[in-house]
Amino acid sequence: MRSLFEISKSGLKSAERSLSVTANNIVNADTPGYSRQRVDKNPIGMNMTGYNTGLGVNVSTVKRLRNEMNDVQLNEKRQNMSFMQNKARVFEQLEASMASDSGADLDLSISSLLDTFSELSTDPQDISVRNSLISDARQLTVKFGDINRNINRTSDLILESTESSIGAVNGLLKEIQSLNESISEAQGAGNQDNSSMDLRVKKLERLSELIDFETHPTDNGRVELRIGGVKILDNEKAATLKAEINDVDKVFQLRLENGKTVKPTGGQLGAEIEMYQSEIPAIKDRLDTLAATIIDEFNAIHSSGF
Repeated sequence: MRSLFEISKSGLKSAERSLSVTANNIVNADTPGYSRQRVDKNPIGMNMTGYNTGLGVNVSTVKRLRNEMNDVQLNEKRQNMSFMQNKARVFEQLEASMASDSGADLDLSISSLLDTFSELSTDPQDISVRNSLISDARQLTVKFGDINRNINRTSDLILESTESSIGAVNGLLKEIQSLNESISEAQGAGNQDNSSMDLRVKKLERLSELIDFETHPTDNGRVELRIGGVKILDNEKAATLKAEINDVDKVFQLRLENGKTVKPTGGQLGAEIEMYQSEIPAIKDRLDTLAATIIDEFNAIHSSGF
């Protein structure tokens, strides 16, 4: 009779735990980042003389049902998407700086100047056409100056944005390190901190929008993070990233406390760095080349007698 009561009691406890976990799954069905959970059970037995007898069931653990490899792959895609979206956003700003609602776009200004040159070639003595040519040349000069200032302003805004991005990255690394501690302590005690593991997934998702990284799980439940092989989060602490900027040569570096540098190639921060030190300087070089070509052609035509 005693064994029958023990079996019944263990069954009731197991059913109660299963109902509790099921109810928790239902109420969190729409909770962002929540991972469905399942109760794992083991039979309880006792070795009697010559045979085994069952004594019921025991809840071994509440398992978190999540494919961590899928999380890693999704974060990689998220890094690439954020990188492309943020580059596109800056390019849109640069495109807007070269156009205006008044019709004084760069291409229209150049076309107007060339048309006036064409008119002048048919009647070089026409004072009104000469004055129009001077006016068009001045407008084009102003337009080049406006575009250059807008590009410089965009570059400055990118630098301001990188400061915010770096601050967010450093904050997330510290939060993930704290969650690593909680998860590791729970695992060391034979438990599984499912809530902290779900929260860590959300933090890693947000981090992947800001910067690219590789994820390396450890045996104690923690995760290590690296950028290009350089650790930014290990078993002991989270690194602090600091920007080193040479605004003259447009060089942007991220340095850790140990002196190592990391080079993000994904996420919002990777896009901002690439735009600042590569794409925007290249656009300015092409703009300078265009302006120099127009000046040379203008002088050549002028020296021919017009």
